[in-house]
Amino acid sequence: MLLSKGNLVLAACLAVLGCKDSGDSGGRQVLEPRGSQVDLSQTSAGFFAHYTRVNSVDIPEKITGPYADIIVNLEGKGKLVFARDHSYRPVWHFGNNSNPVAHLADISSDANTRFDKSNDFSYVRILEQSDEKVVIHWRYFPKANTKMGRDPEGVVHEIYTITRDGNVTRLYRPGTDTITGWDVRRGAIIQTMRLTENGIADVQNKSGELQAGVSQGNGNAIVNYTPPGLPVAHWKFDEGEGTSTVESLKSATGYIDSHGGDWVAGVSGSALFLTVIDQQWWSRRMRHPYLRRLFLLKPGLI
Repeated sequence: MLLSKGNLVLAACLAVLGCKDSGDSGGRQVLEPRGSQVDLSQTSAGFFAHYTRVNSVDIPEKITGPYADIIVNLEGKGKLVFARDHSYRPVWHFGNNSNPVAHLADISSDANTRFDKSNDFSYVRILEQSDEKVVIHWRYFPKANTKMGRDPEGVVHEIYTITRDGNVTRLYRPGTDTITGWDVRRGAIIQTMRLTENGIADVQNKSGELQAGVSQGNGNAIVNYTPPGLPVAHWKFDEGEGTSTVESLKSATGYIDSHGGDWVAGVSGSALFLTVIDQQWWSRRMRHPYLRRLFLLKPGLI
């Protein structure tokens, strides 16, 4: 089936951005073609979010699609705008005024600063919308450069849940050094605020962490075990913390070099928890020739 140019753009947006057409959104417009200028001082009827393109002084149109930005419309109150001019940092527009949402990450507070200059490491998307709420996901790197762009600890995810009465719940989640840290939302902050005709009000913060991570102290009892025969090497993984483990027979130190590894309570003492198919680590000062090179541990073998 051949698609017209306009339908092709819509189909691409539906596939890549997860947009919904008016048939799936109760008649609300989700995709808004860009005109010569998006008026941020006036609200439209209703409560909805849509993809559009907000004019930018120094971002050429030719490198930006027509649905690069997101506007959340709150009738009678204003518009919450996630645009490239601020690396998608949300800005509340009310009347002829605007108020950026304060950074929780270590970024300059200058409202006009696009900290990710070319927005290579930032994006925003609509996760959900209904008659009662809109959910927006903003992902970015506070230190937006090639090196940090590959660092799982350098990324930040923020989830905004906006209700039609202007209440906002913001979940701030920085990257963590272990998967367990991510699972318990280490460093997370829950922020609430109200979007009003006069600006942003009633901002409050609280911890968004779920629970403390597993440590050596709450591991299981260590079981005395003698391997049958003479193994080439024997790791007990009873350290319970840190980025290294000591081999029992020759006291060689193995260094854990994986973002996915973490310590948990094991069958005996503690254990190294792996969440991907292969995790790499290096054992130094090991005399056996087969153990001097880089090798893989399977999670099912731990």
